[in-house]
Amino acid sequence: MTGKVYKFIDLNAGIGSVKKGLEMTKRFKSVLAVEPDPYAQIVYQHLYKEKVYKDIHSNQLKKELNTNYYDVLVSTWPSNYCFRCDSVVIKKNRPGANSSVECLNVLKQVKPVAFMIISADSILDYDRGRVFNSLIKTLDSYSYRMVGIDVVGDKVVYSPKDIVRNFSDFGLPQDKNCVIIMGFKKRGIKKNYQFPPLPKKGSKVIYPSVHSLLDGGVEPKYYLSQTLLDTLKIKSEKSQKPLIINGSEWQIIFSLTAIGVYGKERNLVRQPLPSYIGMIIGNKPAINKEGIRFLTPNEWGKLHGFVNYAFLNNGVDYFSFPSGISDKKKYQLFGNSFSIPMIEEIGYYMALRLDDFYLL
Repeated sequence: MTGKVYKFIDLNAGIGSVKKGLEMTKRFKSVLAVEPDPYAQIVYQHLYKEKVYKDIHSNQLKKELNTNYYDVLVSTWPSNYCFRCDSVVIKKNRPGANSSVECLNVLKQVKPVAFMIISADSILDYDRGRVFNSLIKTLDSYSYRMVGIDVVGDKVVYSPKDIVRNFSDFGLPQDKNCVIIMGFKKRGIKKNYQFPPLPKKGSKVIYPSVHSLLDGGVEPKYYLSQTLLDTLKIKSEKSQKPLIINGSEWQIIFSLTAIGVYGKERNLVRQPLPSYIGMIIGNKPAINKEGIRFLTPNEWGKLHGFVNYAFLNNGVDYFSFPSGISDKKKYQLFGNSFSIPMIEEIGYYMALRLDDFYLL
């Protein structure tokens, strides 16, 4: 696909899942990124060799926003903290805690022709839906029409099936939902125009199942102790949820998120290595006898499209973390990311709408 390249601002850029997905369409170019988390900043600059602003309230950023033109604003809100702006959260000084307010302020200031907010799907029910309804009404008051969402009088009208998308439908075996809120300035849209639906499936199958993405020769530190495995088996029986995901039936990863590195203990794989059985590492109990392990950070990278997809060049994968980033941080940074192949497909859709509405 060829055509005009649209410039976009990337708020809560993380380690660049949205940037990479949109730029892979060759229709978008990130020209300004903001990311408050210091570890994400380090990784972003390592991967893209581009400046990232740390503080959305800085005078330098405000000057940049006022002196340049941007076609699109994109922002990610990966957890409930990102659309909470109450005093408790703000006092904790969590990076991106009041992202909803920050995003709307920049959107109002910059007035791009389009925006895209990618959020955890919990926003739809958060505070009994009040947060989502308030957000949509605010965006409507800024003269944007949204894909799959209407404001009729004082009522927000939408169906989740029109705005919720799952990673597993875009070539990656991870069951993770997100909400796509995409809007375009009303001035460029014909009055009776009906938006085509957002893409529901991707055109590529990158990993068809859990089995296809597992690493070989994984280090012993990723294997559970027999003590921990026994404890998790008891939890699994009580919750009636499967413990091992790469058995004959389970071919998909449960949602991976960054909060408390959530997703590790409910996404276990069986990959026995006889030499590891009974091994003791440091002061930890012996490794389990069944060959059960956690997914590695590298496998989490595959499940978001960073590893073995977005950074491939002539068959060589150039994705890497800078030195000094712990496994815990890697899990968190991936858990805060979105599916690059999904963003890529959504990006093609957005570029076509921009062409229709605003390209002269």
